[in-house]
Amino acid sequence: MNNIERQEAALQLIVHTLKDRSGRMDFYRLERELHRSGHTYFEPAFLADRLQQLELAEYTPLQSIKLTQKGWDFTTFYDLRMESNKENETQYLTTENLKLQNENLKHQNSVVEKQSEIDNLTIENLKLQNTQLKRYIIYSVIAFVAGAILTNLKPIWNLIKSLI
Repeated sequence: MNNIERQEAALQLIVHTLKDRSGRMDFYRLERELHRSGHTYFEPAFLADRLQQLELAEYTPLQSIKLTQKGWDFTTFYDLRMESNKENETQYLTTENLKLQNENLKHQNSVVEKQSEIDNLTIENLKLQNTQLKRYIIYSVIAFVAGAILTNLKPIWNLIKSLI
């Protein structure tokens, strides 16, 4: 067992002992409980200070230790780590989700821009086709009139002579 695990085990023992004793204990009784349970690696004052840093207990040096609301809600350090890991994972997944949404929006904007470009090119193409169709009609009318005149050239010439 490494130092962190030893410290966590001792801190958990203190919190659970305090819960069993209505959340309050004098410092010397705490010291005896730790020695009786075999947790002699860390000084009781250090452990009590550590609980106060973690906001699990209020500690008056060499007098008493009392659980805070956070201490009453405490279960194990493993649960705290799991909760922290869940929060980190949630933040990571939220960030990844936002990145994917951003990429999706960029792609949608790109698609809209491309569709707009296609629409503009289609309009331009239709205008060119319309102009070309007008030319075909004009050329067809000119060709029809020229063909009618050439086919009936002799009668038209005779008509002009008779008018003059």
